[in-house]
Amino acid sequence: MNYQEKIQSLEDSLSQGESARLLYDLANFVMGVWADPRYIFRVFESRPLDDLCLQLGRALLGEDELRSRGDRKAGADSAFYVASALMHVTGGHTQALRDVIRARPGIRHVVLVTNPMNDPALNDEECAKIFEEFGGKVEVHVAPAIEYHAKADWLLAQLGQEKPERLYLFNHHYDALAVGFAQPELAGKVYFFHHGDHSLCLGVHIPHAVHVDCSEASYEQCRHRFGVTNNTLWPLSAADRGALPDSHAFMKDGELLTASHGSGNKFERLEPNIPYSYADVVVARLSAANGRHFHLGVLSDSMQAEILSKAAEAGVDPARLVSFGHVPSLWDWLLAHKIDLCINSFPTQGFKGMVETMGAGIPMIVYRSRLSRFHSTPEFAYQGAFHWETLDELKAHIRACNPAVLKRHGHRSRFCYTQYHRPEVLQMCVTDPGFEPPMKKLLPFHEDSLARHFE
Repeated sequence: MNYQEKIQSLEDSLSQGESARLLYDLANFVMGVWADPRYIFRVFESRPLDDLCLQLGRALLGEDELRSRGDRKAGADSAFYVASALMHVTGGHTQALRDVIRARPGIRHVVLVTNPMNDPALNDEECAKIFEEFGGKVEVHVAPAIEYHAKADWLLAQLGQEKPERLYLFNHHYDALAVGFAQPELAGKVYFFHHGDHSLCLGVHIPHAVHVDCSEASYEQCRHRFGVTNNTLWPLSAADRGALPDSHAFMKDGELLTASHGSGNKFERLEPNIPYSYADVVVARLSAANGRHFHLGVLSDSMQAEILSKAAEAGVDPARLVSFGHVPSLWDWLLAHKIDLCINSFPTQGFKGMVETMGAGIPMIVYRSRLSRFHSTPEFAYQGAFHWETLDELKAHIRACNPAVLKRHGHRSRFCYTQYHRPEVLQMCVTDPGFEPPMKKLLPFHEDSLARHFE
C-alpha cells in the first residue's frame, strides 16, 4: 500500500464512522514509521494525519458538546496538560512539563495522562510523586485501563464544566487521541509542545495551536520547511544549581575525568551508516588519555558486552569505565564528582542533559552528524564546543585537553546557559506572548546524500 492509498484508507475509516478502529490505526501507523530506521531523523510531520486526528477528535467528543463548551468563557487561573505518559527518571518531556508549570506558580495546574498502552505502572499515586516539589498544588489524573477511544470521554470528564485558560499538549509522537482532544472550543488557547522533533510526531500542524519548539533547529525547520507559521521558541531550561567555582582546578593530579549521560536509547545505533557504536567511543576516549570515564544511565546488556569486548581487544582496563545508573540530579552529580569533560550521548544527543551540563559549567564534546542536525549537532551546545565526526577527531580533542583549555570551555559552557537557558528566559516565554527569546545562530548544514542513498 503506497502513501496515498494509506491516507485514503484512514479517511475511509473516518467517513464510515469507524472511530475506534481509526484511532488504533493512526497510532500503530505512526509507531511503525517511528520504529523504522529508514525514517528516523528524516520524517517529522504529516498534515493529513494531523487533520485526521482533529476530525476524529470532533467525532468522538461530539459537535454539540464542543459547541456548548465553545460558548463558555475561559478562566484566567488554570492550565491543563495532556501527556501520554510521565517518566520520573528519564523523561526529558516530563522535566520540560515541570519547567512550564514552575513558570506560572500562581495558577491551578492539572495534568491528564492518557496512558495509551494502559501501563499499570502509570497511576495517580506514582505520577503525583513527580510533582512533589509543588507541595500538592499540581493535580495529576491517569486514565483508567479502558479502550483507547473511550478515553476521549474520560478526558472530557476531567475538565468538568471548566474551560481552562490554556491546554498544553505534551503528547508522545503516536498519541492520536491527545491531538484529537486539543479542540479550540475546550480552552482559551491550545499549546502544542513539540518535544518529539527527531522523527514523525502527531500534532505539528494543529492550526489553532501555538506550536512550541524547544530548539532553534526545530523552530527553523517547522517554520521554513514545513510551513508552520504559528510556532514560537521556548528554550529548554533547568533551575540554576550553581557552577564550578572560578578557582576550580581541572584535571586534578593530571587525571582526566569524563562522563556521558542519557537514557539507553540515546546510545543505541539506529542509523546503519554510522560506522561506530558507543562502545567504540568509550574505548577511543580511554585509549586517548588517562583517567576514568563515567556512564550515567542504563545501557542494554548487549551494549555493555560490546564495551567490555572492545576494551579487552584494545588493552583498556575495564575498571576505568564506571557505571552509575540513573542519578537524582545530573547537575549535582557532575559538580560533586568534578567532571572535566562531558562526552555527549552518541549517536543521539540529549538536549535536556546538555542544558544541565552547561549550567554546571562543564566543557562538552558533541558528535557532529552529517545525516541530520536532529541526530546530533554542536549548534545546541555553547559556541566553540569540541565536536567530532571521526574517532580520530574525538581522540585528538581528548589529547588536546589541559587545565587551561578546559577552563576556557567551562566559562563558555556556563555563559551559554545563563544567556539562553535560565528559568527566567523560559518564564518570559510562558507568561509574555510577545517575548522573543535570544536564539543561537544555526550554521549551514550539508547532508551526506550519498550516505542516504546507500542506506
